[in-house]
Amino acid sequence: MRIKNYLRLLAVAVLAVLVQQAVLNQVVVMDAHPDILVLLAVCAGVVFGPVYGSMFAFVLGLGADLLVNLPFGLSCLTFSISAFTASYFQKIPMHKSGVANTGLLCVSAALLSTVFYAIIATLIGQHGLLTSQLLKVLVVVGVGGLILVWPSISVLKWSIDNESLHRYEVPQGGSAV
Repeated sequence: MRIKNYLRLLAVAVLAVLVQQAVLNQVVVMDAHPDILVLLAVCAGVVFGPVYGSMFAFVLGLGADLLVNLPFGLSCLTFSISAFTASYFQKIPMHKSGVANTGLLCVSAALLSTVFYAIIATLIGQHGLLTSQLLKVLVVVGVGGLILVWPSISVLKWSIDNESLHRYEVPQGGSAV
């Protein structure tokens, strides 16, 4: 990628953190709010591939960690793993059958990432995240994701010129390669 693309991605990440803090955190439904950061992270995995998608998701995780009172790095970890995983789910033949499947894949991956976040937080000693409130959070994140998925994918595709979009895959094999 060229330097222009990195600057655009940085601008997208900063803008996403600002929109999350200034707008979406104020939209409270059932004591939860939509989350554009987790959605952008998994969309990055689908659009950019496992390498660049995970790197961008890590940067988004840094921004997300600034907004919550949980251990720093938890969002980076879950966003990166979720982007990496989503990039491989997009290879399933069902994904190739239509554009709508891309959106549904991203929203589903965002929901799984939200559950993964709650599980990892509970494992490291942050209690109170695996409650019935998590179901309400999933509903709000899912509906918000359905609304925001296409603008998110469009912004990510814009941020790296479509002609320079090469999905860099993780090489096959192990350490002996």
